[in-house]
Amino acid sequence: LSGTPDAPDGPPPPGPEGFITDETLVRTVHWGLEYHQPFDRSLLSLRDLLSLVLLRLTTPTQTIATIGEDDTRDEDADQQRQAQQEAQQINVLERLRNFLLGYCKHYGRRLADPAFMVSKAPGVIFQNHFTISRVLREFAGKAEAAFTQDDLVLCFWWIWAPLVWPTIVGLEDPSALKSLSEKFHPERIQQAWCASKMSIMTVIMFSEVFGQPPHWRSGLWDKNRVGVFMVARELANRIRASLGNNVFDFQAEDMLEAWGLDSVEDVTSLTVDHARMERLQSIFSKITQYCPPMDEKYAALIHLQTLEKAGKGDSPEAQELTEQIHQQGLTKEYEEYQRKPALILATNEDEPYCPRCGAQLTLIAENSLKQGELVLCTSSKDAWIYQRPKLPELII
Repeated sequence: LSGTPDAPDGPPPPGPEGFITDETLVRTVHWGLEYHQPFDRSLLSLRDLLSLVLLRLTTPTQTIATIGEDDTRDEDADQQRQAQQEAQQINVLERLRNFLLGYCKHYGRRLADPAFMVSKAPGVIFQNHFTISRVLREFAGKAEAAFTQDDLVLCFWWIWAPLVWPTIVGLEDPSALKSLSEKFHPERIQQAWCASKMSIMTVIMFSEVFGQPPHWRSGLWDKNRVGVFMVARELANRIRASLGNNVFDFQAEDMLEAWGLDSVEDVTSLTVDHARMERLQSIFSKITQYCPPMDEKYAALIHLQTLEKAGKGDSPEAQELTEQIHQQGLTKEYEEYQRKPALILATNEDEPYCPRCGAQLTLIAENSLKQGELVLCTSSKDAWIYQRPKLPELII
């Protein structure tokens, strides 16, 4: 480079293109210099700094190379130092884990505190929320041994539920968005949400924390997992109801800031992984439209009943639904319904009553409902009943 410390009046050093030949790299470095302010003046740079710290803490220590005959280093001492470094790294990660768990619980309580919320602008709340979420998902990805998936799920509930549904984690109303709406106009809250890239972060967090919803066959025997997805669906829909139907729309470029850094080189990356983004959107869509096992199991039969009532029982759509019902292995239920056409209704678990006539079902019918079967009302015989799980009152 031109100029030396001893010659401050010399010509300035050249730009990146003076010593980097790859045009793409030159372009990204210029972009970084222009848009990435020092971390003390830029949230984006601060998040990148946090990502780099996590990379440093979670990168395995280098294996000690084989020592040659002329090497005067003490191999045992080197191995001892490496073991100490690894132990220190594990200790730091464990302390970080405990800090994150405690911080998320504390922050969740602050979100449900009206006095705290009215003292903050929506943008400050959402920027902080974005940063916490990014740190959580990156820490979970880089330090799986220290920060488990269960830890990530727990932190998710603590910081996301209080936004719109604090009672699901044992906190009292009002929610964070309700408190903000008491002081700020809804349009300002929506603008702050979008400007803080919360739309893409919501999609990423929901998709990575919960993954694909279970098929109804497996969900029938995993009530805890079904309950989790029912709450996740309700949480996402409450966010949409509070902020508008387009609250989860985002620009592809938002993913660059939300995703974080998988390597040091990602600091200057301008590449959007569209396949990954589409995969996340697909999972998120399935979560927001999740149906409990029995709703999904009998959805085609209920839809067929709707078509038959509308006089479209012979339509191509009805024929497709009939084929789908047989492919699902529900031929027995279909034939029983055809022999005795009646309304198909859902009853909540722990409520062994016919939702049409109110009569209590027999013990045999109640047990059949628990097994996921379709049961004819044992009193009036004018309704087919299946059981739907109740929405959990608490998730943690």
